[in-house]
Amino acid sequence: MTTVLLEKLEKLTEILPSLTGQIINTHPGFTEYDATEGTSLVWGLLKEKCIAVQMSFISKGSLFRSHVHQGNEYMIVYKGALQFTIDDDQRSITYPGQCQFIPSGQRHECEALEDTWMVGITVPADAGYPDVR
Repeated sequence: MTTVLLEKLEKLTEILPSLTGQIINTHPGFTEYDATEGTSLVWGLLKEKCIAVQMSFISKGSLFRSHVHQGNEYMIVYKGALQFTIDDDQRSITYPGQCQFIPSGQRHECEALEDTWMVGITVPADAGYPDVR
């Protein structure tokens, strides 16, 4: 499985293969989220009852349809750009070094405007985040 993921990431991103391999081998909580279009690869970094942390690669054009989380969600972009739509009308773009906060229970969707790397945090943990065990 590691070889397939390495090949997929090398095609989708500019990151070095050695770094990609390190990410995959160091963080076993890997999953691929279903997005309307595109690819979303996710690594669970931490999952406790009170907090969950994940690192994600989201390919340009990927769209996460309108949904709700039961915890407060923080999305920190460190490469690329994400457009968030809150409550079906309020739009904002999050760039590298910025954080998008979504309060618990608030409906939102997300679209990758570029190939994007981000860290997502939910407090308390959301059941939908990948397990790291």
